[in-house]
Amino acid sequence: MKSYEAQVHGVGDPWDSWTGNSMRFSTEEEAKTYLAELGSRWFGFDRSRVVETDDPVTYVIVGGVARASRIAGHACRSCLKGIEDTAAGGLCDDCEQRHDEARTELQHMRSLGADLDNPESELQR
Repeated sequence: MKSYEAQVHGVGDPWDSWTGNSMRFSTEEEAKTYLAELGSRWFGFDRSRVVETDDPVTYVIVGGVARASRIAGHACRSCLKGIEDTAAGGLCDDCEQRHDEARTELQHMRSLGADLDNPESELQR
């Protein structure tokens, strides 16, 4: 699964030194949005970049703010069904709670106007 990592270059660090964290976004634009928000409150870096990774998505941007995601890229390891596919039942026992939490988050994001059928979109305007 492809994801995007935001990285920064610390002021005074060696030119080729980049630092990131465990936050992974589903689009390059989301990672750039995170970097813009980070730059508005932290002045410890002088350059930033976004790199593609093979890590699973862990964060989504909602209302311009990065939020931990339980739904982005989620598929049940046992039954290989996505959240929507398991809503009608047939959940595997070892991840039933995770599916329930993810469905709750999915409903909340929809109530905020998130266009979940278009992963490039943040919120419907």
